[in-house]
Amino acid sequence: MALKDLDVGQRARITGFSGDDHMIALLREIGFHEDAEVEKLGKGPFGAPFQIRFGRTVIALRPGEAAAVDVALLP
Repeated sequence: MALKDLDVGQRARITGFSGDDHMIALLREIGFHEDAEVEKLGKGPFGAPFQIRFGRTVIALRPGEAAAVDVALLP
């Protein structure tokens, strides 16, 4: 499952990344890593960025960026 597919309020653990090496490097550079817990806080209309919390950080990711993050739902 990709991070972009989470519903607002759902929490998940990052299991890996997919996509091109440049995108993966950018995601890692801003702090995303395997086993990190993330939560989808919100979603803008018409393909606008998603608001994602990981750790104590909240960041906006475009749908293409969120599609590159593979996650597993947390109970």
